[in-house]
Amino acid sequence: MALPGAHRTVRDKTRDGGAYYIRWTAWRGKGAPKIGAFKGATKHEAEQAERAGASELAGGYRDARTTAVSDATLADLLDLYQGSAEFKKCSASTKAERSRQIKLMREDEIPPPRGSTKPALKLGSLPTAGLASRLAIGHLTRWRDDQAATRGPRAADARVQVLRRALAVLVKQGVAPANPAAGLAEVWTADRSALIWEPELLKKYLEHIKAEIWRVWTSVSASNPLRPAMILKLAAARDALLLVLNNGQRREDLAALNWRECTDVAFVYTARKGARRAKTAGKKSRTTIVPILNEARGVLIRRKEAHGADSPWVIVSGRGGAYTPNALGELVNGVARELEIDRHLHDGKGTFVTRIKTQAPWLSNGEIAAMVDWSEGEVDEIIRRYVSADEIARATIERLRDRRKAS
Repeated sequence: MALPGAHRTVRDKTRDGGAYYIRWTAWRGKGAPKIGAFKGATKHEAEQAERAGASELAGGYRDARTTAVSDATLADLLDLYQGSAEFKKCSASTKAERSRQIKLMREDEIPPPRGSTKPALKLGSLPTAGLASRLAIGHLTRWRDDQAATRGPRAADARVQVLRRALAVLVKQGVAPANPAAGLAEVWTADRSALIWEPELLKKYLEHIKAEIWRVWTSVSASNPLRPAMILKLAAARDALLLVLNNGQRREDLAALNWRECTDVAFVYTARKGARRAKTAGKKSRTTIVPILNEARGVLIRRKEAHGADSPWVIVSGRGGAYTPNALGELVNGVARELEIDRHLHDGKGTFVTRIKTQAPWLSNGEIAAMVDWSEGEVDEIIRRYVSADEIARATIERLRDRRKAS
């Protein structure tokens, strides 16, 4: 039975001589009104009772959602969007990310206009009727700009995209009067596929991490229970970036990187984004194989010695588990922001492309594209911009010299 946002629970007491129970509430969570309850001596009988009571259940759902699930504020609209069929069509990863953004957005503040003495508003408290007002775009613009200033342009755009999509769905359904988010321009417009971590930026980043580890080691008391976690966090920020620079992984693959995916000579894994694309297209997912470069090997050796016996994950959090992709990305991005380095963890992918082309010029751009799940055209662009023909030629000559020495 399709009741968007409703919550169905079951309890099987038949083994103890009891009944099989089915209970419906209008939504999940404490205080949600019950809209139906069914039981039977067996699961089959309980489900028969549920089907027989479908019309009453639907009526209870309608009444509860009409009276209790309001559409008076933007927070209410976001609830309705999460219960919509359009939201449920999204992939599991998309739903999880949008739900995360929506949870945070509800409490975002909208700064008052400059010079105003009015207090800041919560984004979720914006009246639905006010979305059609000419003031709405001003409210949302100040919200977007405040998010860009505090969380970064990319995070601000991610929130705007979710709000824009949610309102577009609800306008189409006749629930929202307008979609002022449709008029918000993006503030993060750089094509980051064309950015790499240049040597001087990487040096600045690594020197800062080294200095911070030394500072914690020498100034924080060994009896302080937070000391190990502080050092682990800094080491994770260092090694996460070094690995991406040397294997081109996305953050979701790096966060889940485990020792089974690290052979003596290669990273062997299934890229999660590529697997989702393959599933959508009805194709078999492809195994990604990336040779382990010397710098990556050094990181793996260090990590294995420190955590290999205790954890299956290569990058280990202070709690001993794996980082989430968002947490790992923010770990690196936060250090970069502190140093005023306009680079992200994701920019390591393009850096890897330049490194692998320089160190292994005999690899075709198509072969390199397969390693990083990019198009060959994207790889061409990075190589044309950052890898000179002379560098490739010198690497080839060095390889020929090594072959002659070996023979």
